[in-house]
Amino acid sequence: MQSVLFGSLFFLVILNHCPFLNGAVSCPNNNLSIKDGSFTLSKSYNDGSVLRYVCPVGFYPHPVKKRQCKYGQWDPEPTSKRECRKVTCPNPRGMENGVVIPTRKIYYVNDTTKYRCNSDYTFRGSATRECQANGKWSGGTPICSRNTDHCPDPGTPPGASRKGNIFNIDDKVTYTCDKNLKLIGSKVRVCQDGGLWSGKEPECYADFTYDTPGEVAEAFGSSLKTTVTMYEESAGQAGKQIRLDKGGKLDIYVALDASDSIEEADFDKAKDIIKKLIKR
Repeated sequence: MQSVLFGSLFFLVILNHCPFLNGAVSCPNNNLSIKDGSFTLSKSYNDGSVLRYVCPVGFYPHPVKKRQCKYGQWDPEPTSKRECRKVTCPNPRGMENGVVIPTRKIYYVNDTTKYRCNSDYTFRGSATRECQANGKWSGGTPICSRNTDHCPDPGTPPGASRKGNIFNIDDKVTYTCDKNLKLIGSKVRVCQDGGLWSGKEPECYADFTYDTPGEVAEAFGSSLKTTVTMYEESAGQAGKQIRLDKGGKLDIYVALDASDSIEEADFDKAKDIIKKLIKR
């Protein structure tokens, strides 16, 4: 009898101290706030809930953007100081054969830079650029070149350094991003016979850098345009991947994830992207 009673009490203690067995799985609601910002919860403090930090425009959450409640603990654990930091743009000091005005170690949102080439060099790109709230510079990469080689100077994007300054057929250029920046695009590009560079122009982004709905719609539309080529018998050329008869139509369906793991704000951003794409 005593052993049965002891076993019952022991099991009761386990239930009271182990939320995974009694179904009351939740995470602590303290030590979560972020300086100069706020946070949202997808499922309150329950298991599976996603905590997302929200900062004012021009700021980003540090050290992490989000946490998830897993088995009664936040992942990652909120141990270090949480704060909203100012967004910065990659440093454009890598520009060759020209000058950047003003020269600074750090460029913040709304900072403006102007570009000028050395004598005997021709300027291409944007002469004035502004650091935007998404961590990108407005306009296109400024380039100073002499146009004496087979391929034009491919330039050096902000936050990067380039190896290779000869641009004849089969010559290569290699890009490396500054510390804490990730390279998006082609690390190595080759000058081709037709005078064009292989791959895609590289960019260096921070973890907090993001694309605006307009940029996403533009990129998706451009990708679709290169994928779908109108078929005309007289041309003798079919589409690269999708073949359409002349005058034909193509229906495109876009599915959005509406599950509980998706924040309402993120869902609204996705809808905004689709609307901009349709208008294109």
